[in-house]
Amino acid sequence: MSNNDHTGSQSALSLKNDNQTTDLPSLIAVSSLNIKQDDPTAFYRHRANDFVMLHEQVQTSVELLDSLESFLSTFQRDLSAVSGQISSLQDRSKEIENRLKGRRKIERPLSNLISEISISPTLTEIILDSEVGEPWLTAIPELAHRLDALEVRSRVKATRSIGEVAEGLRIMAANKLRVFFLGMFQPIRNSLSTNIHIIQTSVFLKFRPLFLFLLHHASPVATEIQHAYIATARLYYETGFRRYIRALNWIKARTVERSEMLGAAEKTEEQPIEPVRLSNANIDGPSVTLAYMADNKSHKEPIEALFRSALLVLMDNGTAEYTFINKFFDPGVADTESSILLSPRASIFNGDIPSEFRASNFSEKTRTGNDTSALPTSMATQSSKEYAALSDGIWKQIMEPALEYCQTFTRGILDPPPPIIPSLTMIRLLENTLGEVQKRHCPPLETFILGLRLTLWPVFQKDMNAHVESVKKLVDGAGSAGFLSSKPTVRDTLVQSVAHRYAVLFTSFVTLTENEEETMIFSNLSRLRTELSRLIISQSSKAKDTARSALFQSTMYESLVQSLSAGPGPLTHPKTQSEIAYWREREEEARRRIASTRR
Repeated sequence: MSNNDHTGSQSALSLKNDNQTTDLPSLIAVSSLNIKQDDPTAFYRHRANDFVMLHEQVQTSVELLDSLESFLSTFQRDLSAVSGQISSLQDRSKEIENRLKGRRKIERPLSNLISEISISPTLTEIILDSEVGEPWLTAIPELAHRLDALEVRSRVKATRSIGEVAEGLRIMAANKLRVFFLGMFQPIRNSLSTNIHIIQTSVFLKFRPLFLFLLHHASPVATEIQHAYIATARLYYETGFRRYIRALNWIKARTVERSEMLGAAEKTEEQPIEPVRLSNANIDGPSVTLAYMADNKSHKEPIEALFRSALLVLMDNGTAEYTFINKFFDPGVADTESSILLSPRASIFNGDIPSEFRASNFSEKTRTGNDTSALPTSMATQSSKEYAALSDGIWKQIMEPALEYCQTFTRGILDPPPPIIPSLTMIRLLENTLGEVQKRHCPPLETFILGLRLTLWPVFQKDMNAHVESVKKLVDGAGSAGFLSSKPTVRDTLVQSVAHRYAVLFTSFVTLTENEEETMIFSNLSRLRTELSRLIISQSSKAKDTARSALFQSTMYESLVQSLSAGPGPLTHPKTQSEIAYWREREEEARRRIASTRR
């Protein structure tokens, strides 16, 4: 080995010692360079261990790579499986979320369904184990709600088993309510002194929700109760009005007033004008006659006061009954917490008149009653007509005997015809009563009062014609009086009496007539005035000279003016002023004639 080789070997070794971290390929390269210079084979033999180590390292690396490849393949397969599972979980999560949304969507309707069709033990206990009372006012509407819900949900399987229980409760409730309502009519049948309107307000209307339940869920029972009430109320009013009208007839028989003609020749005592009697034309007038007053044999009432008592008692009881019928039996009337019901005058036939028995107690809602605002216009109109026909039919069945008794009493008053002023007083009372009945909304009673009014007007007109004819006969008698005349002589006192009666008649008519344009009244008065003027002139013509004739006319005209001014009619009424001016002008003409004869 040369020095160069030795030097190279040392250099290589020094490199190995100096830098232990030198890369193996570099060492091999350096060694190969040195060995190749001598012997290429020796070089490989000399570095055999290194190559073996290198081979082992390469083999290890290959194995590691194979293991890594196998691991990566396994990881990829696992990752694919995990990815599939995640995808499956995502799909399942979406499915669960959709199912949750669906369940949340049906949660409220399902809860409402369960609450609607389920029947609580408390409700069952009230209906099965308790008698009808205030707890039923809440239990029965709840049962009605359950029955309606079960009917609507009849296709749901769960409602079939519950429906059997609900049907049993319905039958039990209907039986108990039937006994309850029929039992409430018994006190009225047993004692007619019972105030039916107090029972209607405090009991019947209070338990009206129970009757509505029967009306919708047990209509045969509701019909039976309705018929039982009609029979009971009819008996009540029939007996009450029969006794009351009988008492009025006893009082009427004690005072007999006949219609005396204005030109009657008989000498009668002049009766002063009584404003109290004229006030009988008003609803808010004197107190009504009570039934027990007939027991006092000295008690007397004018005919128009008795007629007013009968009419007002009929009005108060009739309108109160119609209001109750409209609120209790009419299914179209909504329930209200408080109901305003006009109680009848004098506890129907006896007792004092409470201050609340007035038209102001009728609210507008009570008058109209039917709640059809939620219906279409055509349906609301049809329903209102049906409800009105139902109420009218029930009212007529109940009040028919009372109307007949009042009709008979009116016929008795008109036969013989009453005096002309009471006759007009009763007509005005009918007109005022008709207006009040219209305010209280009782159509069948309106029809009855209109019939009475149409009955009285012909009697009044016939009486007025008789008065005019009686004065006309006096005029004919005054003009044809003489030695050869068969007619009675008309005296001055009779003419004065006729004039006074005319003044009383005129002022009374004006008091009873607010409308100055009422033709039927003032045209008849005009006819009477014409005949009275003729009578005065005809009577004055009997005087021997013109001065006495004019003096008689002046005296009569002055008497008429004084009588007309004395009232009781208001002097501010245009017809009163016109009438006074008419006779005052005649008086002035007579005075001028007297003055001209004295010159």
